[in-house]
Amino acid sequence: MSLDFTKAGPEVLVDQINADNPAAAMTTAMVSFSAPWKNIDPTTKASYNTVVEITPVLGQGFTGPMTYPYNRIDLASLFNVSNSTYAVGSAVTLSDLIDQINTALGIKLVSPIVADPSNGARAVAGDFIDITLPQPTAKKPSINFVLTADPASLVYTGSAILTLTTTAKDLAATIAVASTGLVHA
Repeated sequence: MSLDFTKAGPEVLVDQINADNPAAAMTTAMVSFSAPWKNIDPTTKASYNTVVEITPVLGQGFTGPMTYPYNRIDLASLFNVSNSTYAVGSAVTLSDLIDQINTALGIKLVSPIVADPSNGARAVAGDFIDITLPQPTAKKPSINFVLTADPASLVYTGSAILTLTTTAKDLAATIAVASTGLVHA
């Protein structure tokens, strides 16, 4: 079974669990996941890089909880086989650019939600740590930045170096003729 990485993290993990354990027939409505942590327990299968606690939702057919080892995907491995250069356009933050990255890779990196007390929004971790993007210029039309997985991401870990490019023109080089003066007729 090929997983659909355009789904959100909990759905991808449930799909993987079901692929490995077809009798589970689990859905995201039946369980919740803790934040993942690095697998450092030698008694667990040593080849797994991550552990998460799965807790059943009351009345949804499971009892538990259980600790589940699995492998998250290192972001660097995604960009080793795919395009790592993106046009910055009007993007100011990584969240502004994430749709372009998701489309290029066929994945769904979810943007974090910043707390906003004015409308009651709580902070929610995403799949990456949002940053203000460095802005390429006409004099330096490409610039690198680091995409880092949020430690709370169920699917991704690590980081990758990406390149931003621009086709913006240098203003001073574009406006080469001085004004002849404003004239009111």
